[in-house]
Amino acid sequence: MPPGDGSQRRARRSRAAAPRPRLLEIQAVRPSAERCRRVGRFALEARTIPEAVHVGAGARRLPAGEWPAALRLVAVDAETGERVRLDRGAGATVAAGVAAARSLPGVLPPVTVGGRRLIDAAVASGTNADAARGGTELVLVITPATFAAPSGTVDAALEAGLGGELATLERAGIAVQVIRADHEARAAMGAELFGIVDAAAAVASGRRAGRAAAAALLADRVRAA
Repeated sequence: MPPGDGSQRRARRSRAAAPRPRLLEIQAVRPSAERCRRVGRFALEARTIPEAVHVGAGARRLPAGEWPAALRLVAVDAETGERVRLDRGAGATVAAGVAAARSLPGVLPPVTVGGRRLIDAAVASGTNADAARGGTELVLVITPATFAAPSGTVDAALEAGLGGELATLERAGIAVQVIRADHEARAAMGAELFGIVDAAAAVASGRRAGRAAAAALLADRVRAA
């Protein structure tokens, strides 16, 4: 192991775990816009890595080229608390859009897109399923949260708002299927808000569950045809 690798990993884990109590406290604030503004202030004040480093790290893992026409991402304006949908008309690179959509407050810096400082839309909702409206017949909602989680837990924070989002989609005549992490996947993910106990196991479990869900969905559609 190269010198310093262990200490760097410990530092990243410590930085990631530190925001958890405050974020869970803020997550309980209603209405959503005020909650997002409070988290936004927290994100803007936090000392993290430079924005260019954050965007660049993601760019190295993404394919080059133009923004795909079908790609839609969701972020939150750290100053206004508004949810922002990002697409090819946003004037951003895919790397900047992805970085904005995963800018965890207190862990990663807000990302500037179109003059707005954007953070992870998880501060608004763990799913943001209703953002999928528009020209679609079926929405698949994939969430790591368990159903009916106890209040004050990470899962409860992730689950907040999903019921209303599903109702919005259903009123619009859009079919919805929710896919939840099973016990094996949740064990691999761990209990920390920004932590992963075993990333490889979590990915493997997700792929297994995804294949099973895809097969079940295909069978349902074949029967309905």
